[in-house]
Amino acid sequence: MTSALEGVVTRGTGRALDVGGRFGAIAGKTGTSNDWRDAWFVAYSSTLVVGVWVGFDDGRSLRMTGATAALPIVAGFLAQANPDDEPCEDEVPEWRVDRDWRDRFEARAERLLLRLLTGRRDPTGR
Repeated sequence: MTSALEGVVTRGTGRALDVGGRFGAIAGKTGTSNDWRDAWFVAYSSTLVVGVWVGFDDGRSLRMTGATAALPIVAGFLAQANPDDEPCEDEVPEWRVDRDWRDRFEARAERLLLRLLTGRRDPTGR
């Protein structure tokens, strides 16, 4: 199974993930739900696991795949992660996003995704 998922990163939908071998072989899987409502990317190596889900709570379509919405976030995390860090022994925290936080974040997320996908700060090209 791991070999197949390494293929996702080396020659499949996850090939945009380039960590330069810093974590050894990386295996991963993109995912996109019906009507593009949810997008995710999960990656792992022998020392690290990371997963990102992107979507709206109200079920609106992202109109993006896991490779275009979630994979760049994973790549950004891996670019800053230290492969020599000791494994964390703590439990993984659960995060809940309230409506006020979501409303503030949504506008920022749209601008960030636009910048990631086009290299521009806003739709006017600035």
